[in-house]
Amino acid sequence: MKQVVRSAVPLRAWNWLRVLRIRYTILTSRKRRERHVYGDIALTVELGDPLAVGWYGRDWPEPGEITFLRQYGLKPGATVFDVGAHQSVIAMILARIVEPGLVVSVEGNGYNAAVGQRNVESNGIGNLRALHGAGGSKSGTITFNENWNGQVNTGSLDVGSTQVRCYTIDELSRLYGQPQVLFIDVEGFEGEVLDGASETLSSFPDCFV
Repeated sequence: MKQVVRSAVPLRAWNWLRVLRIRYTILTSRKRRERHVYGDIALTVELGDPLAVGWYGRDWPEPGEITFLRQYGLKPGATVFDVGAHQSVIAMILARIVEPGLVVSVEGNGYNAAVGQRNVESNGIGNLRALHGAGGSKSGTITFNENWNGQVNTGSLDVGSTQVRCYTIDELSRLYGQPQVLFIDVEGFEGEVLDGASETLSSFPDCFV
């Protein structure tokens, strides 16, 4: 039925309906905080939208990529860049692992970035810098889509998008120091992010992309 309706509605109108539905759901959803254990790390997380409930509203085993990275550069004292951080849950796990090292998280969706900042503050994680922005190949600004799990606008949408700060990996390295680990999950924009990391990659950090 959804596909039938979508085929009959102009694309621009459909995209506006999608954006309005997201905004309405965020405004009307019951916000709550829950304590869960992710691997061996207990965190309190805000659950205020359907995606967050599905992803974070239960205990996890440790993600396999984190188990793998622990064998290499993901150690106490390391610097880690998490680009595409959603609500900073993975970033908080990384921050606990590398204490007293530093994690810098970057998230382009304004709602998710704000929830992530509240998560960081409510868990008292002092070694995590949560930035509202997107990763890319050039510093400046970039257009970011409004969605539950947003992504950089590559020209397919003209509604529900906004301009956000664009950080390159190399810029983050100049601001926060060379990372030992890069954790990049940016919904198909990974190539552009790596294009902005040539100086950093020359120091051979461990990468999860």
